[in-house]
Amino acid sequence: MIGNEHLLIAAVLLFFLQICLLILISREIVEKTGGFFIELDENIGEAFKMIRENVSLEGIEPPNPFQMMMMELIRGHFDNKPIDAKITPLDRDQEGRFISK
Repeated sequence: MIGNEHLLIAAVLLFFLQICLLILISREIVEKTGGFFIELDENIGEAFKMIRENVSLEGIEPPNPFQMMMMELIRGHFDNKPIDAKITPLDRDQEGRFISK
């Protein structure tokens, strides 16, 4: 029985050693990738700044009125405003045709 107790203690200690190593490795990975993403963010910001400084908007014509109208129609289509429509019933004659007023 004494041998089994030592084996159990060794297994538990190895288990905790494995958890500690996993924590250390994961911390190192997070540290390295965190620095990478910060550097990537800075590089993207610099690229946008260079594009904004170096690209001129000369020669680009403004949208024409038809394009503006289509843009407003599309934008209005996606708004969730209720439609305020009034329904007026139409009268019919005895044959079922609509009567003009």
